[in-house]
Amino acid sequence: MSADHTTRRRFIAGAGAASAALALTPSGALAHGGGPRRGGSIRLLHFTDAHVTPGVARSEALTKRALQLGLAYRPDVVVQGGDAIMDALYASKADTAAQWAVHQRIYKGIRTPVAHVIGNHDCWTGSGSSGDPLGGKAWALREYGLKSGWYALKLGGWKLIVLDSIELTGGGGYVGRLGDQQTAWLRAELAATPRWMHVVLATHIPIQTALPLTDASLRQPDGSFRVPGGWGVHSDLPEINELLLDFPNVRLALSGHNHVRDDITYNTVRFACGGAVSGNWWDEGDPGYRDTPPGIAIVDLQRDGTAEIGYFSYREVGPREPSADGPARP
Repeated sequence: MSADHTTRRRFIAGAGAASAALALTPSGALAHGGGPRRGGSIRLLHFTDAHVTPGVARSEALTKRALQLGLAYRPDVVVQGGDAIMDALYASKADTAAQWAVHQRIYKGIRTPVAHVIGNHDCWTGSGSSGDPLGGKAWALREYGLKSGWYALKLGGWKLIVLDSIELTGGGGYVGRLGDQQTAWLRAELAATPRWMHVVLATHIPIQTALPLTDASLRQPDGSFRVPGGWGVHSDLPEINELLLDFPNVRLALSGHNHVRDDITYNTVRFACGGAVSGNWWDEGDPGYRDTPPGIAIVDLQRDGTAEIGYFSYREVGPREPSADGPARP
């Protein structure tokens, strides 16, 4: 039995048998409620960067509210885009356990299948992690019910490929990179995918983004930009772009990490960063991060390979609020 098949089975089992079929075949009933959707489309709830924080009551309460808002749109699958907890890179074992306990309470009883993506802050590299079986990514994989951080799921005429963006470099450091093994797996997975089937990728760190070029702190005296590893874009972007040129059925790549709504197209692939549920890391005084309010994204994957993406805020953040696609549902 292939590792991919095993992972897919664990994903469905963790979501509950009653909802497993929804992850594979679009249901006409899902078109009612939560806004219009075209026939045959697959709906994803892109729910990323919640950064739930024990001791910050609004963190758990508002994450629950945002999740229920998203589920009201009746998605076929929730794509949890990583950084579900505030931070385990520098946390103790006790603090990390407390964070995961909040995460589990939020998702308890959710019957819609969830495809989890590992984020950098989900990885435990803090005090006591060295030599512990839960160190590194092991704890996050256990909480997410995954054997591997990369896997593929068939969704009607689409395939969702979840990738692991995080290469840990020690001491809480990381870089956005797939690595040789995962890159080889991705090429093989894409090669085995029929060319008529559209593909959506999901990473935590964006593969491609415009964000670094908007940050003056990254601009060098000579006018060039220096982007540190892991700062918001994959360091292996050139190699991934070359790979994707061989597979034009890859139409969309979803990401989180940057907390900013970012939507660009490069060649034939649309790269969309889904903002952040936590906004500006639960800053009550300034909840929006760089003009992007806390929010969620509803992604409708169409039969023709296009996608309709709406970003919906669930908090007022001031005069920048109208930049969101629409108001939160009541």
